[in-house]
Amino acid sequence: MIAQLRRQNLPVTSIQSNQLKRSQIRHRNKSITNHLEGSTATETWGAIVSTLYMYRKSRLHAFNEHTTYLVGDEILQSAEKEELCGVISTENLLLNGYRQSFYGQPTFFAVDTSYRYTHEKHGLYPIITVAPTVSPSRHFIAYAFLAKENKAHQEYALSVVKAEIERIVQEKYNQNQPFI
Repeated sequence: MIAQLRRQNLPVTSIQSNQLKRSQIRHRNKSITNHLEGSTATETWGAIVSTLYMYRKSRLHAFNEHTTYLVGDEILQSAEKEELCGVISTENLLLNGYRQSFYGQPTFFAVDTSYRYTHEKHGLYPIITVAPTVSPSRHFIAYAFLAKENKAHQEYALSVVKAEIERIVQEKYNQNQPFI
C-alpha cells in the first residue's frame, strides 16, 4: 500500500507509514486467527492437521516475507497421546523478535497461556516477545496451535521459533539482504 502511494508520487510521512504498517499487521494477524479458529478448521483432528499442513512453505506460491507459513514445515503430532503442536508466522514477524534485541533491553520469548486462551479452550496461543522495561511491551511474532497447554508443547513451539529466527537471520546475512 505504501509502495502504491509512492509510485503515484504521493508524499507518505513516517507517521502515516507506521500507521499503515500496524494496520496491515493487525489485519494479517486477525485473518490468521479467524481462519484457524473458524468452525471448519478446528472441528476434527484431521481438519486441524490438514489446515496446518496447508501452510507448509513447499505448498505456498509467491512466497515473501509477509506470507503466513508453517514454521519448521512440520508439526508435532500423535493422535493416541492427544499431542498436536504447530507454529505459524511470517518471516517479518519472526524478524521483529530479532530486531527487538537491538533496543538495549534483553528480549524474552513466551507463549501467552493466559486465562483467555487456556480456560476458554482456544487452542491457538500467541508467541510473544517481551522486553522488561518500565512499561513492558510485547509483540506478537507467531501463533502456536497446542492440543495441550503443557511444558513439552511450549518448549517445542519456542524451539521451532528460535531455530526459524536463526535460520532467517543467517539466510538474510548470507544473501546480503537487510533484516534490521
